[in-house]
Amino acid sequence: MISNDMKNLFLPKGIFKKRNGTRFALLAEAIILQSIEDLWNKKHSSSCKNFFFGDDFDICAKMAGMNTIEQIRIRSFVTKCLSGLKKRNIIPLRRKA
Repeated sequence: MISNDMKNLFLPKGIFKKRNGTRFALLAEAIILQSIEDLWNKKHSSSCKNFFFGDDFDICAKMAGMNTIEQIRIRSFVTKCLSGLKKRNIIPLRRKA
């Protein structure tokens, strides 16, 4: 979870873009992509659901430079994936270490 201090530092003033936008954007994109991948991992799926339908996704999406339409598309994709997994009763595969 992202702390309130981070929210206050980066979101209201857009400071992250002025400092080094590419690094923050790349990090935010990596977090979003990893969360999508972790939806199929039983250990992480509930925290990923909380991420996508909570404030943390909004923050990462803004840092990544996503507009509102792109955010809606990602959330729709996640919702479809989750409903597809439930309908098909698919058990996510475990990765070998």
